[in-house]
Amino acid sequence: MTDNSNAVLKAISDKIDGRLPEIRDEIVTEARRNAPVKTGTLRDSIKGQVDNRRVVIGSTVPYGPAMEVKRPHLRPAIHSKLGMIKRKFQ
Repeated sequence: MTDNSNAVLKAISDKIDGRLPEIRDEIVTEARRNAPVKTGTLRDSIKGQVDNRRVVIGSTVPYGPAMEVKRPHLRPAIHSKLGMIKRKFQ
């Protein structure tokens, strides 16, 4: 019997690594779509990165967290994409 566990683990790892940038892009797009727009600075400041198998989404403007509390746009973007995220790993 041949032990293929390393190959299987690598295939799973590669699938995860390949899907995370797609997930990041989908959430960033949705968060920008949801963001309140007065000048567009907040919307344009929403960025995402993949770091150590984590997708991190946020805004680079100082008032970003306050706007998330006042008019949520990041959390709804994540919640709206949960089904897509689950499908990517089936």
